[in-house]
Amino acid sequence: MSAPTALVGRTKRLPGWYSWAVAAGSFVAASLVLLLVSRPTPASVVLLGLVIFVVAGWAVSRSVEGPRRAKDRLATSVVTGAFALAMIPLVSLV
Repeated sequence: MSAPTALVGRTKRLPGWYSWAVAAGSFVAASLVLLLVSRPTPASVVLLGLVIFVVAGWAVSRSVEGPRRAKDRLATSVVTGAFALAMIPLVSLV
């Protein structure tokens, strides 16, 4: 059975600011968790924030956009996270 013609080509998409909002929320959540558990350092906030960012971004994307776009966002998040992780020692030298 085929889809109705009115629904062909229409998929739900997240807005462009979605990634920035998830990133900001992830780093705020990481800071709060680390404040409750221990004394946060910039490196620990970045590491935990990246983990939260990848997991939250994938979960929201999968529920709204579906599995295919969620995989794309997951790959993009992992590459961005790897870049941010590589920047930690470089920034600490400054």
